Formats: sequence, C-alpha cells, structure tokens
Amino acid sequence: MELTPLCHLAIKHGTDKFSKHGYTSVYYDLLAKRVVSKVLEIGIKRGASLRMWEEFFPDASITGIDLKPRNLFHEGRIISFLADQNRAETLVPIAMVRGPFDLIVDDGTHHYEHQIVSIGALLPFLAQGGIYIIEDIKHAPADADNLAKIVRCLPKGFKPELILTNDMVDSGLMVIERC
Repeated sequence: MELTPLCHLAIKHGTDKFSKHGYTSVYYDLLAKRVVSKVLEIGIKRGASLRMWEEFFPDASITGIDLKPRNLFHEGRIISFLADQNRAETLVPIAMVRGPFDLIVDDGTHHYEHQIVSIGALLPFLAQGGIYIIEDIKHAPADADNLAKIVRCLPKGFKPELILTNDMVDSGLMVIERC
C-alpha cells in the first residue's frame, strides 16, 4: 500500500483510519483534489482524526460530535459538540449553525439504525458535490439487508458506493456523494 500524505498525517496523529483500517489511502483518492472548507465527524474518541483533518485541510473548519462529554474539546479550528447520532434533534441544530459541510464522516456507534438517523438528519446539510462517508460498514452476506436499508433511505440526488478495504475487521466505507 502506498503511503499518501494523508496516511502520514494519520500516523502522526494516531488515528486508526490508517493503522487498523487502511482508510486513509481511499480518503486521499477521494479528497485530495477537492476544496473542503467544512468537515463534520461523528465520533471523536481522542480527537486524532479531527486533528488529521485539520492539518490535511488547512483552511477548513472542523466540527466533531460525540455522545460522551469527556471526548469534547476545542483546539485551533476544531470545535466539538455533545450530540447523539441516534437523535436527529441533537444533530440538526449543530448542522444548521456549522454547515453546510463538504465532508461528513460517520465514525460513531456503527449501528445501522443510528447511521440511518444521522443520514436523515445530516444529508440536507451536505454541500452540493459533498461527500458523506460511513466508516466500518460490515459487508458480509448477513449484512446485506442493513446495507440495502441505508441505500433505500437516500433521497434522489445522492449516489452511494461501497468501497471495501483490506482492513482486518471485514468492513469498508459507504461513500455517498451529493450529485
């Protein structure tokens, strides 16, 4: 696997987007030539990927949301908020103030039901030509119904693509582009 500039930033900041999943090469291919001025990521944990995005997109505002107050922080162009990705009423007010977003990354609970709630709440705040990415999508045959539920919930004007990675946990990325 070729180490992209984003891979190096992931290593520097300690995000598992490189080390565990190998997502950063895919992200680089998707995002390197795009103008990204606003990023929203669901799921903060230690803030490693927010710091990676801040350095990769030097002019972008970076917004993080998390269910756990202890994960929240403000640093540089990063601001974070308490929200539950399974409750649209906690997501929409943040998106109204901070959006529209050029990139939304769902690295939250990884429950299909929660991902569908987040999609419904946040897709209206995805900028034209923006990308919404759901991480850690299980793609085993047993998960086909759940993948279909995600695709069925997408309104017209959004194009989904499943990108399988060579990670160790049998998951991939669902990339949804606003056409």
